[in-house]
Amino acid sequence: MKKIISILIIILTVSVSLFAWKELDFASTSQGVIAHINGVFELDVSEFYYANDNEGKGINLNINDENNNFRYLIAPTSTPKSIPGLLIANFSLISSSSDYKLTISHDKLTNKTNHSIKYDYELSTVYSVLRGTSMVERTVYCLSEPESSVLNFNELHGVLMLQNAGLYLRLCNEVTDSGEYESTITLVLESLQ
Repeated sequence: MKKIISILIIILTVSVSLFAWKELDFASTSQGVIAHINGVFELDVSEFYYANDNEGKGINLNINDENNNFRYLIAPTSTPKSIPGLLIANFSLISSSSDYKLTISHDKLTNKTNHSIKYDYELSTVYSVLRGTSMVERTVYCLSEPESSVLNFNELHGVLMLQNAGLYLRLCNEVTDSGEYESTITLVLESLQ
C-alpha cells in the first residue's frame, strides 16, 4: 500500500510540475492591441438649383424681363458686395477638426458660342458657425479670378460644422448680349496643419 501511495505522490508531483510548466508558458505569451479613432470629415455640395429651368438653359439673366421672377435678386446693387443675390446652391462641411480653410472662387459667366463675351458676377457665401456657445453668421463676397472667398476655421478650435451654407449669385453689370452662359464655381479645402 505504501508503494502505491508513493507512486501516486510521485505521479502527482510530476503532474503538478507539468501543469506549472504549462501555466508558465501561457503566462509568457503576449497580447497585441489594435485600435483607431476615425476622424469625421465630409464636404457636400448641392447641385445648381436652376439647371433645369427655362428648358435646361438655367437662370434668365435678363433683368429687364418682367416675366423673370429672379430679376431683382440678380440685378446689380448700387453698393457692390452689400447684399447676397439669388441662392444657387448650398454646401455643408462637417469635420472633427477645425484646422482647415475653404477657398471659394469662380470664373466669369462666359457665352457658350462666343467665349470672348464674359460678364463678372458677385458670388457671396453665407454661413453660420458655432463659436463658443453661440451661432455666428458670416457673409463673404468675391468677384471672379483672381479674387476668391477664404473661410478660415482655425479660430474655432474644435468641431467644425457648416450646414446648408449658401452660395448666392448677383450680376455686377447688366447682361446685354444674348446667348447661353456658363461659369464654374470651385471649392478648395486645405488643411492648415
